[in-house]
Amino acid sequence: MSVGNKIKTIRKEAKMSQEELALNLNNKYGTKIVKSMISKWENDKEEPRMEFVRNIANFFSVSLDYMLGLSDTPTTNSKIIINDDPKLKELIKIASDLSAEDLNTLINIAKRFNS
Repeated sequence: MSVGNKIKTIRKEAKMSQEELALNLNNKYGTKIVKSMISKWENDKEEPRMEFVRNIANFFSVSLDYMLGLSDTPTTNSKIIINDDPKLKELIKIASDLSAEDLNTLINIAKRFNS
């Protein structure tokens, strides 16, 4: 299931319109998302930026692994603790600019080095 399909599924489960989701995300995270962006994501016409995927995952309390198709389980008990490590902050900044597909590729590469 694509990221767009995941967004559509969890949005519909929450009984929320695309416009309501955009408004909620903008209010909570200060983003500038419009209904047409969500429509393009849900119809796999565009990939959302990782920053938006992260915001949507946080908003609906689902894991990024679930959003990226790395897990079939929507939630996880594990949490990443973000501290003041400048290298970690730089990594997060770089990752937030990646598309969901590029981030997924990067995660798979990291997993190969970690095993």
